[in-house]
Amino acid sequence: MKITLLPDTYFIENLSVSSLQDRMYCIFDLEGTGINPVVESVTQFGAMHYQRGHQCKTTFSSLTRANKPIPEPVAKLTGISNEEMLEAPSFVEAFQEF
Repeated sequence: MKITLLPDTYFIENLSVSSLQDRMYCIFDLEGTGINPVVESVTQFGAMHYQRGHQCKTTFSSLTRANKPIPEPVAKLTGISNEEMLEAPSFVEAFQEF
C-alpha cells in the first residue's frame, strides 16, 4: 500500500477493502438534553442491527435518567418529558441491559 499526502488531500494506492455491504453494523442513536456533550446528559439510548440495506430484527431502546432537567424546546423536539426521567434507569444501567 502506498500513501501520498498532499496539502488538501491524500491518495492510497493498492488498498483492498473487503465487501462492506455484507457486514452487519450496529447503529446507535442518542437523545440528550442538548448538543454539548461536556455539559449535557443522555435521555435515550437506542441501537439496531443493520445489514445489506435492511434493519435486522435486533433492536434496543431505553430512556436514560438525565442528570439535569430537559429544556422545554428539547422535550418538544424529542417527545421525552422530565416526568419520564423519574423512573428511567441510568445510562450505565441501560447500556448494561443492551
